[in-house]
Amino acid sequence: VMQLLLGCMLLTHASALLRSSGLRRASATALHAKKRKAKSKEPSKRAELPAGAARPKLIVFDLDNTLWQPELYQMRGKKPKANKDIKLTAGALDALHDLAGDGWEKTQAAVASRATATDWAEKLLQDFKLDHGQSIATLLPYREIYEGNKRKHLQRIREASGVAYCDMIFFDDYTENLGDAAH
Repeated sequence: VMQLLLGCMLLTHASALLRSSGLRRASATALHAKKRKAKSKEPSKRAELPAGAARPKLIVFDLDNTLWQPELYQMRGKKPKANKDIKLTAGALDALHDLAGDGWEKTQAAVASRATATDWAEKLLQDFKLDHGQSIATLLPYREIYEGNKRKHLQRIREASGVAYCDMIFFDDYTENLGDAAH
């Protein structure tokens, strides 16, 4: 019960960090940080792991309103293009840059999404690139994109990755999904 409660608190806290603080870890590449600072007039808010804290073995991202905006259903039949119709959120972009950088080699990443436009989602993941040209799809080898309860998505990711739930962090903007995942 305590582990479940802590997991729920961690999931909720992780979602809030990504959504509202423009998550940035200490290991962000200097080039990316410089570009972000140049574009923004406000100083970036920064969330950092405490010194010596264990890094998660797996980070799971929702897509719509977490990894990118707007939601795919809002495209209304128009095939969306990366960085034109759909844009990565600043916090997600920073986190993906960090995952591709030094210090995060042992952390895997995944997608758990209830998006119904699976083909569009997969194409966008291929088309979004980091500053050095790497497709974000290469950072997200485990992808569960279909309608349904997130519990099923996360169960399949756990089975495919071999990572226990207690070693995962799940980012999602929708609190119902966080609740489903915690149960």
